[in-house]
Amino acid sequence: MEGTDVVFIGVSVNKEKDLEKWKKFIVDEQLPGVQLFAGGWSKITQDYKITGIPRFMVFGKDGSIVESNAPRPSNPALKKMLEAELKK
Repeated sequence: MEGTDVVFIGVSVNKEKDLEKWKKFIVDEQLPGVQLFAGGWSKITQDYKITGIPRFMVFGKDGSIVESNAPRPSNPALKKMLEAELKK
């Protein structure tokens, strides 16, 4: 999706005590996109009713939820979904 108006965001729900381990993981695995740390099963998991991980979601340019249970990145259906959303 390089060169498109798509941003990939990862949100960690690791506990605060694991913050440094999470930071190291980001560097060691060279995780792309924007990586955020929520500090445990916090408000974000409640707001989006996330009960398990990993969870993949697609949001529109306006911030609205396009799909709250999107396919995994390895599934070609996700790319099709993103391409369709970009055409809107």
